[in-house]
Amino acid sequence: MGDKTGIADEIGGFPKNKPRCCSTSAYMEGINDAYAVALAINDTSHINKYANSIRSGTRFMLQNQFNDQNTFHLTNSSRAIGGFKHSLTKNDQRNDYTQHALLALIKTYDLGIFDQ
Repeated sequence: MGDKTGIADEIGGFPKNKPRCCSTSAYMEGINDAYAVALAINDTSHINKYANSIRSGTRFMLQNQFNDQNTFHLTNSSRAIGGFKHSLTKNDQRNDYTQHALLALIKTYDLGIFDQ
């Protein structure tokens, strides 16, 4: 089961009551920066908290990315692949959704979050 909503797919998303990919991506950009600061000052009480939050948020974001398996219903599915949609239930796609998600993912990769 997930958080208070009971929906496992929503774990890691922001805001908690109605998670959206763009909001989550923007939060993940900041949490990655906070993680980098925690590492720099060796703030052990926050390092693991931030890393776990980033892992959960990344999972949520990737569930909102268009791919070969979830675009069959779109008119121009090949044009959507790789982009990020509004939320788990809303397929709107905007450039800023993808931009925030990619910046968060690049920061996550650069910090080696999944190498640990």
